Amino acid sequence: IVGTVKSTAKSRYSTWLNLKGNLGIRIDHADAPYFRTMEIFKLKGRRIGVRGWLYERYDRLRMQLRHPADLSVVN
Repeated sequence: IVGTVKSTAKSRYSTWLNLKGNLGIRIDHADAPYFRTMEIFKLKGRRIGVRGWLYERYDRLRMQLRHPADLSVVN
């Protein structure tokens, strides 16, 4: 999936990348060490590509990322 990051947020257990079009990308804090070299909070307004399994929760599509290989910045 390719989309533009609308906002970023940090919750109790996760870091979130919210894409335009009602899609939330979740990075669990347990997986955060894998993403250290990526500046996640600087992705706001950037187009990214993500791959993984989509699921629905609270009437919203979500995807959990577990490794940086599943996330790329699209130029």
